[in-house]
Amino acid sequence: MIFDFLSKIFDEILKYFLSLFVSDNKQVKIMSPGESEKIITAYKTERKKLLGYIRKRVPGSMEAEDILQDVFYQLTLGFRDLDRIQNLTAWLYKVTDNRITDNYRKKRPVSISYTETADEGEDGPLSAVSV
Repeated sequence: MIFDFLSKIFDEILKYFLSLFVSDNKQVKIMSPGESEKIITAYKTERKKLLGYIRKRVPGSMEAEDILQDVFYQLTLGFRDLDRIQNLTAWLYKVTDNRITDNYRKKRPVSISYTETADEGEDGPLSAVSV
């Protein structure tokens, strides 16, 4: 229930955000109504599938939502390339995979361990260890 409510709110925010880019006689033309409609349609048809795809690969639900938001943000930034994208669904999944990879790269912890003795040619008593 709450998810449906939040989804409706997000839809309205997305429409408003995209309307800022759509030209009328008073504004500079940045995005055509057809382009914004493609983005809205892609959001409505692919959102749940992408979110499920992300949640299978990312432990936190908030992280999954952040990645999903970033994927659609990338789509709105690249709206001028929409005509060149032959398969929008495949493009969305590729961007999603890249964002998931970026997420894991950012979170790679590094710990420092102390060793009593170090042989000749080793780093020394303190060495960085990726966990």
